[in-house]
Amino acid sequence: MKKKSGFIILTLIVSFCAMISEGYTQNAPISTIATLTVCPPATVVVPVTVVNFTGIGSVTLRIEYDPTLLTFNPYPSSFVTTLLPGAAINALPAGGGLNKIMIAWAGGTNTVSLTNGSTLATLSFAYIGGNPSLNFNNTSDGGLDCEYANGGGIALNDIPTNTYYINGQVNTAGAGPAGQVIGQTTVCQLVTGLTYTVAPITNATSYVWTVPTGFSITAGNNTNTITVTYSSTAISGNICVYGTN
Repeated sequence: MKKKSGFIILTLIVSFCAMISEGYTQNAPISTIATLTVCPPATVVVPVTVVNFTGIGSVTLRIEYDPTLLTFNPYPSSFVTTLLPGAAINALPAGGGLNKIMIAWAGGTNTVSLTNGSTLATLSFAYIGGNPSLNFNNTSDGGLDCEYANGGGIALNDIPTNTYYINGQVNTAGAGPAGQVIGQTTVCQLVTGLTYTVAPITNATSYVWTVPTGFSITAGNNTNTITVTYSSTAISGNICVYGTN
């Protein structure tokens, strides 16, 4: 008698658990260079402020400017917030007729957080003229010249650039409007020494006066008060003034 062997089929259901690790996804702070309006020549102080500066372990920022319009004033007139010990600011030629300011700090695992709107750095310039821009450069050196990292040295997202790096500018302040000219309105020919004045004009460094035919300015030209003499050929007309800078 033959015996049949019994076959037992055992089905094993094995469940594999995959461990999913989530990458670091922090965005970089928003860095803003202020836009200011001043009258040249002058010293202009430009703050660089930050928003969402949380858990930052290192900072590198590159800011470019035209050295024919702005002259950088180094330390101590320019400084990085004292909350970033050992931070440095240096101005160097950048090529293409531009200079660059490099702001650098590395705290490593000693991360720093700043309240929104904090001033990261204050940049001081001698303002020569024009409307020079102060621009972040987030493309040089493969983007490494403008970069934030966390305490582990992992670079933070800063794309698109115009979201995280806001450029600034120094604008020339034009002279404001002139007020009413004050002085005698009814005069006779051959009168001398009458004065006409206008209140100081905002941002004006010089005053341009025009007088009717036969009138001559004998003193005070380019100021807000003039002395006028009337000749024998003087005729009626308007005395006008505007400011320039």
